[in-house]
Amino acid sequence: MKKFLYLLGVCALAFTHAAKADVYVAVKGMTVNVDNAAYSDGLNVGAMFGVDFTQLGSNPVALELDFNTVLDEGKVSGTKWDTQTTAVYAAMRTGSDVYLKAKLGFHSTKTTVGAASGTTSDLAYGFGVGFSDYIIEYTILKPETSAGSDITLLSFGFLF
Repeated sequence: MKKFLYLLGVCALAFTHAAKADVYVAVKGMTVNVDNAAYSDGLNVGAMFGVDFTQLGSNPVALELDFNTVLDEGKVSGTKWDTQTTAVYAAMRTGSDVYLKAKLGFHSTKTTVGAASGTTSDLAYGFGVGFSDYIIEYTILKPETSAGSDITLLSFGFLF
């Protein structure tokens, strides 16, 4: 958790120095899936804030903050479940109007099943395809332990 908070602080500093950089914001809707057949999918909504901070060849590299929360809970064994996520990523796009995107970072995820809840923080990564005003992404949130199930997000976002 300390690593995640440190990275969140670094992101905040990057955003304060973004006056000359390209800054973007997106609102997203997503399905949330647990890598366990007993869980039905949930629906979340969220926001993404990004700032391009360098180029790798002709590809922009950005720092992104991603937040999402529950819109509709899923079910497991007749009990409701949901998840809320905060994540920080380094993301690279292959262009500007139509592009492919890859991202790698860390997440902090609170999952609630019935009255019980827990928080995990670990690796997160994903890929997507974007067009001038929207993006489709697939993100995988790894659990802290090998015994946990991956959480995957399939999101559709509108860019501003």
